[in-house]
This record gives sequence, structure tokens and C-alpha cells, in this order.
Amino acid sequence: MKLFKFAFLLIFPSVIIGQNAECGDRPSKPKRIENQTTKNYKNSEEFINYKKDLKEWKYCMSPLGIAERESKRLENQKQARLENQNEEPINNCGDRPDKPKRPKGTSIDEFRQTQLHISYREKLKIWKTCMSPKQLTEPVFSKKKEITKSPCGKKPTKPLRKDGVDHEEYKQTSDYKIYRSELKIWKSCEEDYKKELLWGDCGKKPIKPARKEGMNHEDYKQTSEYQTYRQSFKNWKKCIDANKK
Repeated sequence: MKLFKFAFLLIFPSVIIGQNAECGDRPSKPKRIENQTTKNYKNSEEFINYKKDLKEWKYCMSPLGIAERESKRLENQKQARLENQNEEPINNCGDRPDKPKRPKGTSIDEFRQTQLHISYREKLKIWKTCMSPKQLTEPVFSKKKEITKSPCGKKPTKPLRKDGVDHEEYKQTSDYKIYRSELKIWKSCEEDYKKELLWGDCGKKPIKPARKEGMNHEDYKQTSEYQTYRQSFKNWKKCIDANKK
């Protein structure tokens, strides 16, 4: 839970900054002239314009305003995809190999020993490896002629343990600690890259804000942070579903 709160504290400011970039800063209330009555102040052009700008700013910062902008963004992305669908996706693995028919009078064991069946199994193994989810770093289906490879580089190599060094001593060596640090960075990079391939231009999955201690579930669901999260998650899910089509 503490780790989750820490992650939220890191990400939430970026969300606020993103909204400020779209909506600008909150309009400043005009100063009241000395000896000006409240009625005259509220009827002044400066105050009327301020109220109008404040209303527009609040709508822009609201979940409804965010949803409207996200909806327009998704519609533009959908339109761009439709315009770029002239080129058919390329399946680099080809079709699944056809299983050869067993001749009449030949047992299954005898048929499996034939060169025809051996060749079929070899081709099938290659095809399954190509179609395997492990090949996500080299996507099977791509609209690009060149397949993009993972930018994370090769997996770090585990250093050899010297003779006479037990496992606990080995884990305390500087070489092993460096390897563990590099491996952690590599795994995080690979995970982000796989998600990028699966999620496309939808961005990262929105993170659910932490509920404050002592706050019940219903009050938590009414907070602005939760409402913003729910709308962002809904738009993200909509984008994911659209990319699957």
C-alpha cells in the first residue's frame, strides 16, 4: 500500500500539469476598486469576464471536459488509422503447415517415423515458435515493412561464480550486484516495450489513486481524484478495444 501511495504521489502531479497545459492557469479574480459597491463590482465588465473565464476553466478541468478532449483525440486516432489501412498487415510466420495424411494400412507409430511426418513436425515447431507470445519483441503482425526490435538490448549476462565461493558470498560480490541492477532495468524496459506493442498509442494504464485512511468506499468514489481516474481508465479501455479491431 505504501508503494502504491508513493507511485500515486509521483504520477498525480504529472496529471495535474497535463490538465494545466490544456486549460491554462485558474483565472485571477479582479481587484475591487476602493469605495466600489458590491453590486457595481459584480456588474463590472472585468468581473463578468472573470466569471465567464472561470466557468470555462472549471469545465475544462472537470472529468466531463477531460472526457470530451479524450473523445476527440480517440476519434482523430481512429480516423488516422482508417486512412493508413491501405497496406494489409504482414504475417511473417506464414500459414500453419498442413498435416500430411496417413496412408491406409500404416500404423500411427510407423507413420510418425516417415520422413514426411518428421519434416512436418520440424516445420510445425518453427511455425509455433514464430507465433509464440515470446516473440513479442519482434511482432508477428506489422503494417511496417521493417519489423521494429526491442530497444532494450540483450539480456544482461549473469557473472560466473568463482571456485570456492558459496552462494551467499557470491550474491554479495560487486559483479553480481551490478548484474542484478542491470537485469532489473532490462526487465522493466522489456515490460514497458511489450505493453507499448499491445497498447499502441493509448499510453500507460491509468493508476488508481490511493484511498485515504478512515475514508469509506462511497466517499472515496465521490472524490475528484477517483472521478478523474475512472474517466481516464474508461477512455484508455476504449482506446485499447479500438486497437484490437
